[in-house]
Amino acid sequence: MNRNCDLIRHILKYCQSIKSTLLRFGDDFETFNTDIDYRNSVCMSILQIGELSRRLSEDYKNEKSEIPTNYRIEKYMCARL
Repeated sequence: MNRNCDLIRHILKYCQSIKSTLLRFGDDFETFNTDIDYRNSVCMSILQIGELSRRLSEDYKNEKSEIPTNYRIEKYMCARL
């Protein structure tokens, strides 16, 4: 369980990074689409969240099924873009 907590802490740091980036650049798709720094910052955080979520134990993922992981995160984010 400790490993899962560490992974969740790292995931939360990347979520905070995305939030900070949105506050810096604004919540505007056109800006996101045209500003490579904005896009790379958000996409790198999403990539890291996906990688970290794959390392969560299967027991944890099954126990916390309301939390989107792996495919569910990627599918959600792609639908938003």
